Amino acid sequence: MMRSISTYMAAAMLFVTTRGAAQEHTFDTRFSSVTTYIISVPMADTRDFMTDPSWLGLTWEATWLLRRNTVGGVLFGVNDFFHRTDGTVNFNWGAATGQQFRDLTVATLMGSGRWYVRGIAGRGPYLGGGAGLLWARQSYQLGVLPQLVRSAFHLAVAPEAGVAVPVWDGVEAIASVRYTLPSGNGRYLNGSSSRFQYIAIGFGLSEH
Repeated sequence: MMRSISTYMAAAMLFVTTRGAAQEHTFDTRFSSVTTYIISVPMADTRDFMTDPSWLGLTWEATWLLRRNTVGGVLFGVNDFFHRTDGTVNFNWGAATGQQFRDLTVATLMGSGRWYVRGIAGRGPYLGGGAGLLWARQSYQLGVLPQLVRSAFHLAVAPEAGVAVPVWDGVEAIASVRYTLPSGNGRYLNGSSSRFQYIAIGFGLSEH
């Protein structure tokens, strides 16, 4: 009788251990798709060219669990700063009056990561960021004069802080703040290199 009980107990322990290992493996390799709408506030060189915020921004991120409280992945984002005004612009050679069109399109491709403070991915506040490439396209047009366009690639980092809140099974709502800091590069309309910095306020959904 004791031998039978020991056999059942050993079988039960083996089942629990195997099931736990399978669950842990599934947890560690879980994939999430994160789509975020962003509002961007210009800073530094971006603000010198454009004071209006960008209301047209979107990022998509693919993430995988690295540890119970840490995720890593790849992020692609694009946002557009646009401003149109009427008035007079003073140049060294004189002044011109007419409609002005200013546009700055920024696209990013970065590796990303997040560390969740409470110890469980997808729950509560987190700290994170990204590092990779940024492409900027700057354009300006006054009236019927030809459009002036400049563009360049930059290395960039983007520290981030946010919070994730479960809304239903397999879906979290995420609110975040990210500061994009590119390196100086290119030869833009100011006649030299620029660092188009901006703060991105994001509202997104993570699905897995």
